[in-house]
Amino acid sequence: MGSLYSMSGLFFERVPKGLIPFGGSFVRENEDSESPIIGNLTDSYGVSSIEGKLGDSKFEFEKKYSHREDIINYEFTFDEEEGLWKGKYSTFGIEGVVVCKIHEDFRGLHSAFRTAESTAKDMIEMMVEDGYIERVKDPKTGEDLIKPR
Repeated sequence: MGSLYSMSGLFFERVPKGLIPFGGSFVRENEDSESPIIGNLTDSYGVSSIEGKLGDSKFEFEKKYSHREDIINYEFTFDEEEGLWKGKYSTFGIEGVVVCKIHEDFRGLHSAFRTAESTAKDMIEMMVEDGYIERVKDPKTGEDLIKPR
């Protein structure tokens, strides 16, 4: 069972923008701290995708904007006293500070972690059951095919 998290925070860059807010969400397939997280963030530079790991006291991810080639690495540790994740980001030898809050919004999710392949297989099965398509074998190769009814 997985969970959906929201996060919001601030990162600082000296030039050109200063203090920049960001926010987004990510999913983790199970509660194991080794389970990867996958999600999206938005800030004044645009939408980015993230992939990483969330532990009890350590949070790491790589961020990639859709319109840029570089990858930005983020590393956080949890400050229990303040209830904040504090850390740094780095790319091309440039580092900056970052702070964020993370909230577990939904626990026990199943369907959010489906691959495109498993979703397509289930859709095909549903369409066969509903009579929209049927399964047939290619007479030459013996390969399973589907065709409209």
